[in-house]
Amino acid sequence: MEGELMEAAPSSTALAPYHPLWDMVDLDELTDQEWRSLYLISEGYTTREAARILGCKASTLRTHKQKAIRKLREQSRQFDPYS
Repeated sequence: MEGELMEAAPSSTALAPYHPLWDMVDLDELTDQEWRSLYLISEGYTTREAARILGCKASTLRTHKQKAIRKLREQSRQFDPYS
């Protein structure tokens, strides 16, 4: 996996089958590091393993992950009638 990590953030459909959420959020708003962090975690890597692959500290990876989740949550609230 290490050698296969993409150079730039892929399109949302490159990583997963279609999901209605893809129409609701703009994944292009994520930085490459935020996207890569979420991608590696979603592939089953631990925070420590993903940080090693990305060449950063685990605390830095957690920050990327938290920022990405915050951005996606803010976007998805626009479509949530209960928020």
